[in-house]
Amino acid sequence: MTPSEKIIYEILLLAKEMEPGICGDITPDKWEEIYEEIDGVFALYDATEEFRCSGIETDIPCEDSRHYESKSVAQKCSDGSWVGWTCWFGGGKHGEPDSIDWIEYAYDVNVTEEQKMVTVRTFSAS
Repeated sequence: MTPSEKIIYEILLLAKEMEPGICGDITPDKWEEIYEEIDGVFALYDATEEFRCSGIETDIPCEDSRHYESKSVAQKCSDGSWVGWTCWFGGGKHGEPDSIDWIEYAYDVNVTEEQKMVTVRTFSAS
């Protein structure tokens, strides 16, 4: 699957979680037709926005604009892979950063995770 396809698949899974009766079983071979069937359903819009805004911020360089602020974010998919995209936000009272096509420009991300033990000490005079 391409990064864009992975995002759409994850959005469908999230929409089904939000509204269980929205569609039947979402399988990798049927997700495209399901996505087209429920296009315009409010739960799909909610799931898209939830996914778009829930990524973990990365330090990968991203596009910028004089009208909106942006940050590069990534999210782990249900298959264990990671996808990244540019999350647009801001724009003031009449801004519509959610109307910018971000799924089309998604990309695969390599992630290295490591756990570190940290000791934090707080001192005060007695």
